[in-house]
Amino acid sequence: MDRESFLQSIFSAAPLGIGVVIERVLEARIFAVLDVWDTLHSDRPYRQAWKREQVLEYLRAQAGKQFDPTVVAAFLAQVQEFEQMP
Repeated sequence: MDRESFLQSIFSAAPLGIGVVIERVLEARIFAVLDVWDTLHSDRPYRQAWKREQVLEYLRAQAGKQFDPTVVAAFLAQVQEFEQMP
């Protein structure tokens, strides 16, 4: 395989199939929201955790900008259940 074909295969979704690519994109969008929730809602050595409502307001404000608005809406609808997870 030449260099151009190799690079094209890396950046092309065709070898994976479009369904796999869509699934991975959705997983990444979900992870982005959960990661920010956990990061902001947890104490860090360099700062204290944000209050719950601060984090929720940040996620709402960033929906459609930094985060997929559908994922944020789904998270907000389930946030109490998420908080009870071990």
